[in-house]
Amino acid sequence: MIPAIILAFSISDTTPAIIFSIYCVLVGVSDNILKPIFLGKGLKTPMIVILIGTIGGMLLHGIIGLFIGAVVLSVMYRIYEYWVNDLKLK
Repeated sequence: MIPAIILAFSISDTTPAIIFSIYCVLVGVSDNILKPIFLGKGLKTPMIVILIGTIGGMLLHGIIGLFIGAVVLSVMYRIYEYWVNDLKLK
């Protein structure tokens, strides 16, 4: 988004560029909140695990990690949960 905002400030007037910048920030923030919610829809995994997996995957592997990170962390959480519950039964 930063190159697009810089381009907006360089080729347009100040008011439309500021409106575009505010719009980009709002969309970016809402994307960070809504994407983990939609990725975790219908799962028993807590939303915080999905959020941490999404953010960590994005930081580690970029756009592919955005999806892979949430899936890997969710599977690991479910395996851990199964392991802990299995130990309680014995």
